[in-house]
Parts: sequence; structure tokens; C-alpha cells
Amino acid sequence: MKKINPDNQIKELIKELSQNNFIVDNSFAPKDRSFIKQIYFPFYKNFVPFSTIDFEYPLTVLVGKNGSGKSSILHALYGCPKNNNPSKYWFSTKTDPIEDGDGKNNRHCFVYTYSRNEELYQVSYHRASRPGTRTKAPNPDYWETSGYEKQYKMTRELSEKYNSEKGKISRVPPIDADLIYIDFRGQLSAYDKYLYFGDLKKTKYKRKQDYIRRKSSELNKVLLGKKEIIKTGNGTKQNEKVVELTKEELHYISLILGETYTNGRIIKHNFFQNWGISAYLTKSNLSYTEAHAGSGEFAVVNLVHRLISIMNRNRSNIILLDEPENSLYPGAQKRLLEFLLFIIKRFKCQIVISTHSEKFISKLPTTAIKAIQYNDSTGLSSIKNHCRADTVFSELELATKKINICTEDKASCLLLNSVAKNEGFNNLNIYNLQCGAEDLEKIHIFSSSQQKTEDTFYILDGDKSVKKCNLTSLPTNKKEAAKYINSAILKINNNIVFPSSKDRNGNNKGDFDIIKYQSQVKYLEFFNDYVYFFPRNNPEEIIWNPTFIENYVRMFNFEVPKLNTKKAIYYSIVTQQQNGKPNKDEYYAFIKTLISQWIKNEKDSSDYVSIKKTLMKIQSIYDRGH
Repeated sequence: MKKINPDNQIKELIKELSQNNFIVDNSFAPKDRSFIKQIYFPFYKNFVPFSTIDFEYPLTVLVGKNGSGKSSILHALYGCPKNNNPSKYWFSTKTDPIEDGDGKNNRHCFVYTYSRNEELYQVSYHRASRPGTRTKAPNPDYWETSGYEKQYKMTRELSEKYNSEKGKISRVPPIDADLIYIDFRGQLSAYDKYLYFGDLKKTKYKRKQDYIRRKSSELNKVLLGKKEIIKTGNGTKQNEKVVELTKEELHYISLILGETYTNGRIIKHNFFQNWGISAYLTKSNLSYTEAHAGSGEFAVVNLVHRLISIMNRNRSNIILLDEPENSLYPGAQKRLLEFLLFIIKRFKCQIVISTHSEKFISKLPTTAIKAIQYNDSTGLSSIKNHCRADTVFSELELATKKINICTEDKASCLLLNSVAKNEGFNNLNIYNLQCGAEDLEKIHIFSSSQQKTEDTFYILDGDKSVKKCNLTSLPTNKKEAAKYINSAILKINNNIVFPSSKDRNGNNKGDFDIIKYQSQVKYLEFFNDYVYFFPRNNPEEIIWNPTFIENYVRMFNFEVPKLNTKKAIYYSIVTQQQNGKPNKDEYYAFIKTLISQWIKNEKDSSDYVSIKKTLMKIQSIYDRGH
């Protein structure tokens, strides 16, 4: 299977969905599709009253520490579509009783606004336990919708609808949408359900393994098509029909997990005492069920199958996923995000995720990230819209990984830091090693290349810029290839000392110095991806502004000599000094002033755009390697 880089795919999908945001303006949505646009909680669980989530992007991530209330929000969203009820996941018991209100006539409730055909509708849903009557059984977890409620701060025009047939105003009906809710922490296959929670006492076997071994023969008959349905002695069905995974489903399962699956089947059955799902997969001529698959593998198979199958119904769809990153390694998490974005683009659905995954959070725009924060002193959780990824990482106590960027001098460092801050690059550690480009090339860059360092980059002054070597067009002859590589090295720096196959006397058994060649190739590979240059000879040339300088020195009645840029800046500083030369602190303070003016006035200049693109390229290469 062809390997692809999901970063570019994700960026393109995010960009496209941002430009055609059907959650905001319906411009991307088919007719008769509904989407939740907002939900708020006048009084719900332990949330600050009237906490609100605005769904401004088709994929929303709820981020917060354990116990902050992320799952509670998913439970409320689960209850939004008609025929659904939050009490499936939140109900009162003796150990965890739910009070009907707060003693001030406030019942647990939430209000949501949804769009359909460019019209907005508002629905309130509140908890109202019922003691029971002669005709109806008691229901301590009853929820019902209501019309306009002033105390809930509802909008009358959105929450009431005139019914022309009946000639009266009635409450707005709930959103009509298919809904999938998957809690990945509880995704257990039929095999795992019995192995970990099954009751051996109901069988004649001494070990669960023996019982599974016996019942697997029946499962095997169905999976291999020898029998379609198996029944017990009293005629009770033990399974449903086997479902073959489509080529499309196998493609996305393979994409997410980084393996090539050629066949797959899913079956719902009761062979292991309780109804559950089994998966039968084939890859590399090896076939196996979930008994030999990882939990993450089974979860992905189940997720892809459920999403692809429900999407083909061509209806409004809301998908709720609780911690989908569980049991998936970082690369699979990244490709899972790509799959979910593809599902949104293709089927025009809405997805809300509860997650701690850095891979999910770091890729999405601020409009998609909602932080759920619990306050220990008040015992309440608040909701923050429009969150930056680095802010959320701090809340989750995630160490933000730093990308190291080395420069020639302090001026370069100050310029890059200013551009990075202005563009929101918060994970860059930019510093100078207090040595010139020559030493950087022959010592530091050489060392990084041989160690294959993947978190350190170099940005040198433009006067050191060289055309990078095309390693894909190497001569086939080893000797010629060595000459080609050596020539490319000399264009960079002719003083780099590479290890060699030759002995101390310079003797070598052959004309091809394999050790030197391999070391030089490593250097050039690293140089191509990890070394960049300023668009001008030095940073002072980039920020040089004659008009600003002239106005600055005019106050001191001093004319700036027409020398090189660095000299001109130097003389500008001298004009402020009564005694001798300026010191370094004064010089770099003036550099900062020029940088500030340059960013303010030249943000659209080719130099600024070039530096910005360099930082973006560095970020992309770093992400690809991590």
C-alpha cells in the first residue's frame, strides 16, 4: 500500500471545510440536512449556568482534564435528536441520586439551536421525573421538550413555530437526524466481553479458554459461509448474517492502521453468552478474529464500518466520539483525523469528539477547539470557545514539544522570534550558538547530520545560500557519484572533515571511499531538509528602513553615511551616544525597534512572506518526523 503523508491531506481538508463551512452558512450543505449550531446549559449537572458551545466548524473537539464534563456534554448532544434521551447515559440511583432542581425552580436542562434549509430552530430539553399514576409507571429519569421559556433565555422567534394546518403556534420539534455515539473506552468485542466478564458457572467447562474454543467452531462455520444462521435447540437465533467489509471500508481501515487489509467480515452473535460483535480480518495472507487483534484494531474496524454504512443513508448525521484515540498510536490518530475530515466533506455530517489527543488538537483551527475547565473552588465547569492548541496543552499539562532553530547571530534570532510570535508559532526554540556560518556548517550541522537529529534546524544568512544538491539524480557509477557528492559538499564548505575508509597513510583498497561517501550523503540529506537561508545577505538588510533611519537620526543632526546596512545602523546608534561606541545592549535594542517597525509596515513584503514560509516548512518537516 502506498504510504502518504497525512499532514498535507489534513491541512487541505481543514482549509476546504473552513472555506465552505456549512455549519455557519449552509453554503456547503444539501437541502433537508440539519446541523446543531449551538447548545447551552441554563442548569445542567455541574456546569456554570448558561455555559455555551458554539459549533462553528463541522468537527468540534471537547478538551479538558478527566472529570471536567466532556462526556456529560456528549450525553446532552445524544439527547438532542427526536426519540433520543440523555437518561440512557445519565440516570439516578441510590448511590448517585439526581436532584430534580437546585431548590430555586431550576431543573436540569439544556437548550440547543439547529439549522435546516437556512432556517434556525431552538429547542429546550429538561429533566422532569414522574412519580407514576394509575395508567403510567413511575419514571425518575423522564426528559421532555418545552416551548419558549423566558428563564432559559430562549429566543421566542426560534422556539415557536406556527402550524398553518392547525392554525396555532406550537413548540419546535427536535432535530431530525441519525446519530452515532461511540465510547471508545467501552469498545469490547464479543471475545473480550466473555474473556473478561463472562460467567463460567453457566457452562460445564473449567476454563473460559475451553468454552471459547468450543463455541468458536460455530463462529467459524458462519464466518466461512458454511452456515448462515445457527439456532439453539429451541429455535433461538445465535447470530445475524455476516457482513462483508466493502473495498472502501478496507481502504480506510488500512489507511488508518498503516497496514494492508485485503478482506474483512463483521458478525453480530451470541455464541459467547452475550450479544456482541466479532471481526474476521485478512492481511498478508494471515486471517484472524479480534481474539488475536489489538483493541485499537478492532475499534477502527468497527468505527469505519459504522460510519460508512450510516452515511450511505443520505440523511442528516451527528457523530459523537468519546476518546477515539484510545489504543491508537500517534500516527494512527493522525490518519483517523484525516478519515473523519473526509467523512465530513463527503457526507456533509457533523462530528463532535471528546479527546486528549495532541494529534487531534494541534491540527485543528481555534473555531473547532472547546476547552472544558473545572474549578476546584466552585465545583463548577466552564466552557471556553475559540481556544488555541498551546493553551489547551497547558491545561492538560502536556509538554509542548519544541523545535530548535539555530542562527548565526543575535540579530537573526531576534528577527525570527518576532516573525514566529506574530504568526503564532509557539513551539519554536530559536537561539544563536555565537559562532559564524563556517563553524555552523563544519561542526554543528555536520554533527546533526551524522546523528540524524530531527528536532534541530538551521537558518543562515543569505550570503551563505547555495543551490541544494538533487540526490535523486545521482550517477549510477559509484566513482562518479562520489565526485558528484563531493562537488556539492565543496560548494557549501571545503573545510568539513568527513570520516574515511582510508588508513592514516591515505591508502585505500579501492577507488571508492564508502565511509566518506555515506557520511557526505547524510550531510547533504540533512542540509536539504534542515538548513535554510534568509532572503537577503543578513537580517539587518531585511529590516533596513532608510526613511525611518533618516527621521530617527535627524533629531541628532547627524547624517547617516551611505555604507553597508550594518554600518549604517551602527552609526545611527552612535548618534545617541555622547561618549564613544554603543554597547551591545544598545545596538540590539535598536535592532528590536527596527524589527518592530518592519513587521508593522512590511508584513506583506516578499521578505516577510519568505521567512514565514520557511517557518511553515520547518513545522511541516518536524510534524512529519514526529
